[in-house]
Amino acid sequence: MLIELMVALTLAGLAVAAAIAALMIARDAAASIHEMTALQQQASYALRTIGRQVRSAGSLELQASPIGTASFRFASPSAFAPDANRVYGTEGAPGASDSLLLVHTSPPLLPSLQRDCLGHEAAPGAMTQALFQVDAKGNLGCKTGSQNQPLIGGVASFKLRYRVLWGSRVRVMLASEIESAQMWPAVQAVEVCLELRGEQRLRTPGRQYVGCERRETGDEGRMTLVTRKLFMLNASSEG
Repeated sequence: MLIELMVALTLAGLAVAAAIAALMIARDAAASIHEMTALQQQASYALRTIGRQVRSAGSLELQASPIGTASFRFASPSAFAPDANRVYGTEGAPGASDSLLLVHTSPPLLPSLQRDCLGHEAAPGAMTQALFQVDAKGNLGCKTGSQNQPLIGGVASFKLRYRVLWGSRVRVMLASEIESAQMWPAVQAVEVCLELRGEQRLRTPGRQYVGCERRETGDEGRMTLVTRKLFMLNASSEG
C-alpha cells in the first residue's frame, strides 16, 4: 500500500508539473501575442501620422480660378518660396535615430482638411511645421510650434531614406548626401523605418533580425518589430 501511495503521489506530481508548464507556456504565448499586437498598433499609428504630414507637405493648394468665382484650380502653396524645402531631415550617428521635418500650408479654401501632427486644426493659410524625432527615453515625438508631444514609446531606431529626382532618374539617398548636394527641393518620397522593442522578456532570447540600420542584430531578449513604409510627397502612390 505504501508503494502504491508513493507511485500515485509521483504520478500526481508529474501531472501537476505538466499542467503548470503548459499554463506558463500558454501565458507566455498570450503575453507575446498581446505585446506584438500593441507594437503593431503603435507602428501603424506613428506611420499614419507621419504619412499624413508627408502628403500634406507635397500637396497642392486649391485656389479660386481667376476666370470665375465658381471654378477652382490647383497651384503650389502660396506661402512657399519657389526654392523652399517641403521636407528636410538629419541623419543620426550609427546607432542613433534620424529626424524628419515637414512643412506645409493649410489651404485657405478648405482649412478643416488640414491638421498638424498633434491633430489640431491649422488656421487657413498658416504654415505648419512637423518635426519628428526620438528622445533619450525612446519616445518618438512630434514638435509643432511650441508644442512637443510623444506619439509612441519603445522606439529602438527611427531611420529615413529619401527618393530624390536626380536629372531623369530617381536615386535613393541619405540625409547627409542630400544636404551635401543641396537637393532637398528634389525629394519625391520618404522611406520611414521604425524599429520597436517591447518590455516582455523572451524565453528564447538571442534571435537575429535585420533592423533599420540594414544589418543583422540581436533582439536583446525582447519582442522586436521592424516596419518600413514609403510615402510619396505628391500622394500619388505608396508602397
